[in-house]
Amino acid sequence: MKLFKLIPAVVLGALTLSSCSDFLQKDSKDSLEVDQYLTSEDNLKSFTYQLYGPYTWNTYETKFSWCANELTVGNVYHNYGDEGAFFFLNFDNTNAQLLDGYQGLYGVIGRCNMIINEMPSTAKANGISDAAINRAKGEAYMFRGMAYFLLTEYWGETYIVLNNSTDIANDNSFNVSKASRRCLYAQIEKDWNQAAELLPADRWGTNGERATKASAYGMLAKLYLTMASAATANSAANAAHPFTPEKTDVEYYGLSKTYADKALDINNFMESGSNFENIFWPKTFSKEVLFSLHFEQGPYGAGSSRQVHFARSKYLDGGDDYYGGEKGLTVTLFNSFDNSDVRKAATSYFTLQDNDKVTTDRKPGYKLYDGSTYYYYYNPNKSFGTNKQPFGAEPEGPVLNHCRKFVYSIPLTNKFSAPLSIPFLRVPDLYLMKAEAEKALATGGADVTKKTTAGDEYINKIRERAGLGDITNADGVALYDTDPEASMSYTYNNGTKEVTVSCPTYSDTYDLLEERRHEFALECQNWLDLKRIYYRNADNAVEFLKHEDRGYTYGVALGNSYATQRSQYERQALINAVDPTQTKETPIDVTNVEWFFPLPSSIAVRGSKTVFDDIDKIKNGSYEY
Repeated sequence: MKLFKLIPAVVLGALTLSSCSDFLQKDSKDSLEVDQYLTSEDNLKSFTYQLYGPYTWNTYETKFSWCANELTVGNVYHNYGDEGAFFFLNFDNTNAQLLDGYQGLYGVIGRCNMIINEMPSTAKANGISDAAINRAKGEAYMFRGMAYFLLTEYWGETYIVLNNSTDIANDNSFNVSKASRRCLYAQIEKDWNQAAELLPADRWGTNGERATKASAYGMLAKLYLTMASAATANSAANAAHPFTPEKTDVEYYGLSKTYADKALDINNFMESGSNFENIFWPKTFSKEVLFSLHFEQGPYGAGSSRQVHFARSKYLDGGDDYYGGEKGLTVTLFNSFDNSDVRKAATSYFTLQDNDKVTTDRKPGYKLYDGSTYYYYYNPNKSFGTNKQPFGAEPEGPVLNHCRKFVYSIPLTNKFSAPLSIPFLRVPDLYLMKAEAEKALATGGADVTKKTTAGDEYINKIRERAGLGDITNADGVALYDTDPEASMSYTYNNGTKEVTVSCPTYSDTYDLLEERRHEFALECQNWLDLKRIYYRNADNAVEFLKHEDRGYTYGVALGNSYATQRSQYERQALINAVDPTQTKETPIDVTNVEWFFPLPSSIAVRGSKTVFDDIDKIKNGSYEY
């Protein structure tokens, strides 16, 4: 039986797994029969390495991952097309990125199912040890749990498919009904517990980059933290997407802390502040990263497209192409960083120098992949003239910074295929999850704005690494703290004249959510962080989105043919956020946010309209699909 026959056909009638002819394309192994290839432990490790990214996570990662996280939560400014619709929070079920995300995650599940269900007999017949087979199954359980966790948090109820080769390929997919959130959580919990049982405790793999028990324990901590939030009494999420918890929120918070500690008992290593940005460089495989995707340079699908999508210019994309000319941290997020925070320069390209004409002693200086140093200029094309720009033609940005994390001018044979590692879980997340659980236990589930010192010691560990002092507020910090609201008037250049408008403005208040944004911005985590607030208090989650001030961009002040200094830029409202005939800026509507994304329009609804909710079948293994 050829490899492509082992990973068959359609998952839920929505996703053809491309016959997996590219599954081991880089080694031309796809033409080999599985029983001829799976003849050694090294070959088995190569076989399962595809779960870590190459060809398997590409559809999900190419755009959906950052559209659904960095744009929705307001970390990154981007206003173009169906991607920009996530920034404006007005996407619908026809958005192409939704389909890619949904299909991509079921593609991951399909491959995991094949390894769990079909690989063991072939490998065992070829003399591969039970220990190696079980370790490989542990990796598949780890990634299948991750795919279902993301599906559940983005879409709510969705389909559980555990045996796509035997059931879905035999046209039983029409019998599969969507599963309830509690059944999905139970399946995720089961997968990650099995991963914890089968995976080694010690780091392993060529560079220590593969999943371990700490990966499983850490993700279980996040699962229980999510379930605790969702179990909050009167959670608004339960109205449209019911969750019937088996335990109280207090019990789930306790489990989250327990499993965070279990992971920390195995690995509590954090890089120094000076090495923070090295975590995200190609092939560094930091010990701080507990669970991650690992992409490879090569043909399309093997690597990550993150660099080309976020690079300001060809220079920062290694000389090929770039799609990040307008992308940068939103003004609200960028301004919330302290300049002494090492994460600011690791996350964004910017300058502390006001004037482009000053070319000496510019800070920060950014190391690029070839060892050279890059400096940020606001408007190099106009400041230096044609063919005189220090780093070639580079567009000015609407938020006066550009994205840095994962963008290092790596030279590539295929611009969509950079050898990057994209973390799912790092050690600091364990500490911040413990802080979140302790604050929730101290203040009560639904109260996310009450300050408490509970858990602040864990936040201080992260702040210390970032080069910041301990929290100074004697009352401690809240998970989310309401920002004081005021009103401001400003004059901007609408292209032909200056228009004076007013808008609400919000003073930044430090809280745990902000700390998480500073630590994990551009790692596609923060929308799911905000979802936990939504589960506990929907009004506060909407308030957060309102206070992000998404209309805030910069334009060249009227009277300047071009700007070469920071002071020559002024606030300029987005063209669809203000009516020049009015005196008030129209805010982006955040009142009808799709907290659970709509099912892509091209996905046919399967099975009964009744949601499957037999959690015992999930737990005892009698679930038939």
